[in-house]
Amino acid sequence: LHNEQFIQALKDSKGKWEVVHKSYFVCGEGTEILGLLNSKQILQILEKHPQWEASAKAEKVVFSEHIDDLSPKCKENAYFGLDKNGNLSLFEGLPANDQVIRTFFQLNIEHLKSSLPRETVQDLYEGIRISDFAEYNSVLSTFSDFAVEETESVMKPTE
Repeated sequence: LHNEQFIQALKDSKGKWEVVHKSYFVCGEGTEILGLLNSKQILQILEKHPQWEASAKAEKVVFSEHIDDLSPKCKENAYFGLDKNGNLSLFEGLPANDQVIRTFFQLNIEHLKSSLPRETVQDLYEGIRISDFAEYNSVLSTFSDFAVEETESVMKPTE
């Protein structure tokens, strides 16, 4: 799974490497410094976590892990809402603070307003708090039905 040249370079190395573990979540990321480790310790980590990607550069090893979940920070403070352009977006904090983490798709607001309960639409404008991956997927699923089709003209003539 891991590059044989990388593993061989580690085995041949006599020094210590600065080792970092980076976690990339669906929302957010995290970095943990594992410290100065020798090649044997690094190879043990690779063995223990075969799903982690490893890269090395200038006496530094970075382990990368992709996690289908929200980061702890996102679980504490993430909201779905609308950005200024009518896109469904994920925000750090309330949408009014305009701290977009990720933008998903433009929503057909008129169709949404005519199809969903007023409270749901109001929640979207104010911000829908999510604290776990299930809620994240649920909100995305609900509003994906109201995504503007790429082929649909965004600008419609006014009557």
